[in-house]
Amino acid sequence: SFEMARWEYPDLEIERGQTVVAADGEVTKVHIVRDLKLEKIDPGDDTVSGAAPAGNEVEVRAYDMNVDFFDMPLRVVEAGTDGKWLADFSESVGDEPSDDAFDIESGVTGEARIVDLTNDATLIYWHYEDTVIEVYPEGSISGIGWSPTADITITVNTSVYEVTANEHGMFNTEWEGLDIEVGAGDTVEVTDGITTKVHLVTALEITAIDWAGGVVSGLADTDLAVKVKLLKPHNGYGPPQLVDEDEVMPEPDGSWTVDFAEEITADIYVFVFQEDDDGDRTVVVAESVGAGSIEYDSFTDDSITFLVKDAEDNPYDGTVPGAVTLREQDDKGLTDYAVIRADSVDWSPNIDGDGYATVTFSNLEHKNVEGYVMPFTEYFQVTVETADGEVALTIVVELECGGGFTDTWQDATIEDITFM
Repeated sequence: SFEMARWEYPDLEIERGQTVVAADGEVTKVHIVRDLKLEKIDPGDDTVSGAAPAGNEVEVRAYDMNVDFFDMPLRVVEAGTDGKWLADFSESVGDEPSDDAFDIESGVTGEARIVDLTNDATLIYWHYEDTVIEVYPEGSISGIGWSPTADITITVNTSVYEVTANEHGMFNTEWEGLDIEVGAGDTVEVTDGITTKVHLVTALEITAIDWAGGVVSGLADTDLAVKVKLLKPHNGYGPPQLVDEDEVMPEPDGSWTVDFAEEITADIYVFVFQEDDDGDRTVVVAESVGAGSIEYDSFTDDSITFLVKDAEDNPYDGTVPGAVTLREQDDKGLTDYAVIRADSVDWSPNIDGDGYATVTFSNLEHKNVEGYVMPFTEYFQVTVETADGEVALTIVVELECGGGFTDTWQDATIEDITFM
């Protein structure tokens, strides 16, 4: 096992040949940044190549997120007299798991490093993607797989924007502070002077997410499949972990629903896209939007209304994609008591745009004891919480229970709400 720390200095430009000194008061390490470069990723030959000082060993690793780090495909190659190196993953080179062949395809990420005699290293990341346009209708356009460091021209209908791809061939208009107006039906053209691609933006949107039930719904163009991925950010470096995925064709009215049949936890984000025949996409993303507090508001004979607020004490907008719903906490709900029956309970209730959510208990009844019992009052402690489990409220529900003979079920009504 190993531990790793990372320090980030956004305004610091690290250049080849610089000396880096790290000290904690007990240990001091010194490393000279090596002249390591990535030049080409060839998915056809499954090779990664670049340049380094002649004679230097270069460790090239492909991130296979299905195995442990030290079992991920690894090639150790030497830079030739011309300073060129090439790592070939097309065939197995030994008996260790890291020696296995590996298929470099769209979405693969990896690293290349030169390690010095004291085990310090110069490292660069590499990433391969097919040349792709991604349009986010909320106002940004990104690309992957374009010519590294190329000047990129983006045309949205007749509006023209200029950006620059990074050394990995990626760009994003948000990185350069551009305010892009783009929406359904717009035509987006992107060129780096070598490759030109065009994408017609679809009417894709997420209209609702039931995080507790795992249901994602929305609208879209009817001629392209809607693909939904549940992704968890990688706990370190590399691409996000794919938790689950599904796809569906929209209904004739453009509506679509994907049911994963299990809770989508707060550490997962929802990545939804429609992809044209050339692999370009209209994309919408939703993350769980946490609430700040739950307050009791009012009650009726068979319902309780709550007001949910955000972290800034404003009404929580439960209609936005990613918003949480409410639920009874496990084993602490009104219907968890053996003597209470509610055949139909509206859980988890959606929170409306003004922050209100109402829980309705239909067929609310109390189990009578054997013999004749006069009407009586009973108190039950109930906890409600947001579906992500981050915010909770405990109340005491006062039930007026009807009397009667034998051990039959008797009507019960909510008489008051109090607190501990």
